[in-house]
Amino acid sequence: MRNIINKAFIGVASLFFFAACDDFLDRSPESELTSDMQGIDPNDVDDAKIKNASQAESYLTSAYNAFGGEFYQLDIYQITETQSDNTYSGELNPDPLQLEEYKIDADNGIVSRDWEYMYTQIGTCNTIIKWVPQLTDLSEQRKNEIVGEASYIRAQCYFNLVRLFGACPLNVDDIPPITNENFDEIYPLLYKPRASVDSIYNQIISDLRIAENKVADYNASKFKITKPTVYSKLAEVYATRNAPEAVKWDSVRYYANLVTTDSRYGLLDNFEDVFSVTGDELTNPNSKESIFELNAVHNSSTGNWAYYMFVGTDWRKFCTPSMDLVKAFQREGDDVRLNASIKFDKATWADQIWDSNNYPFSYKIQGPDNVNIIMIRLAHIILLQAEAENELGNLAKAKELLNSVRNRAKLGDTPANDQVSLRLAIENERRLELAFEGYRWFDLKRTGRLYEVMRSCSDVQKNYASNLSSTDKWIWPIPQSELDLNENLTQNKGY
Repeated sequence: MRNIINKAFIGVASLFFFAACDDFLDRSPESELTSDMQGIDPNDVDDAKIKNASQAESYLTSAYNAFGGEFYQLDIYQITETQSDNTYSGELNPDPLQLEEYKIDADNGIVSRDWEYMYTQIGTCNTIIKWVPQLTDLSEQRKNEIVGEASYIRAQCYFNLVRLFGACPLNVDDIPPITNENFDEIYPLLYKPRASVDSIYNQIISDLRIAENKVADYNASKFKITKPTVYSKLAEVYATRNAPEAVKWDSVRYYANLVTTDSRYGLLDNFEDVFSVTGDELTNPNSKESIFELNAVHNSSTGNWAYYMFVGTDWRKFCTPSMDLVKAFQREGDDVRLNASIKFDKATWADQIWDSNNYPFSYKIQGPDNVNIIMIRLAHIILLQAEAENELGNLAKAKELLNSVRNRAKLGDTPANDQVSLRLAIENERRLELAFEGYRWFDLKRTGRLYEVMRSCSDVQKNYASNLSSTDKWIWPIPQSELDLNENLTQNKGY
């Protein structure tokens, strides 16, 4: 029982950890976010965890600060790139190697921590959504914005969980700290059985629609959830739910179109300008192409540290670009995106694919510390809309959207001229345009092509593709640590 009670406080403790790292992120003036957590007692069993405006802003800061944590600065790239044909694990650590080889066990450290990261962030959002509407020292507009932003973040967390684990516990309640006195009452709330995938998607869409109605219309600082952020996520969620057989492509098109036709957004003239760094900052921070962007600060200990995970010759890095991806750029004659996405350098090591004199590094994050990380950008939404238009039979519009991305990369119009060839052309364009940005594995899963593509990969990854012949391995195991704590959980099939 003691272990269970201790586990119940992890969410609160993590909340305080993120609040202490408030210097990590640059806030827009409109948010007036603060890390002042004074007056919040994690052991207080009083119903109202948030008692005033200052505490409300502090909880929202904590929810946002999680975007600067390990899941979003490292693990999302291992998940989506190392488990695909884009990269392999340069760092010879057992946990990422399990991801690369599709031999993941329930004790994998990445699996366990990512489950915990998502539920900790969800717990913070649940508290916000429960208590902020009852405050009297905030305007109705500000209360709506805070609840809307928290609703979006909760939806994002559940979207990550359902794509990684499938069915998982669904908790939208603010749970009081568990004690010996309230154990029987709180335990069922804290340790729930797994909810169906369909019910999780219902909650995701419900949260996003609440966010759509409450968040601000626009903000020049892109590290603020606004309506275009929500529309972008709705388009992606609808493209994933019930994929590939029963996608609501009209919904994907509707929400994507709200973003692609918004005159406040547009592709930068040159692809390389999206990620280039001048001095120690993005050359174009919060640009018209950026929809959601993590703002870092001048602090090497708490700012953007993802750069060190992927670039540098001091130690083997995570997510080493594959020869298969380089060949894909070369087949397309795509020197622009190849040179802007991958940095070649001399390394102090070699491996089974690359020699030490010409070793590649993922280069979408081109500097550390206060270099912003672009988390959602317009090109992703343009290509999602192109996909929807193609599936709805609007081939001319699909080609127009696809060509806008290709032309920016100095490539000619697509030669694809029927639905099947255009579908593959869009898939390939998403690979080249969005490499190392956290999409490839999820794209291959939702289109049902993961096994087929990995089996035809020209690199070492093809040696492990047979492990994907059963779709049971297309999702992760439930962490063993969670099974040990929660008697209501069951393990995924195949693990």
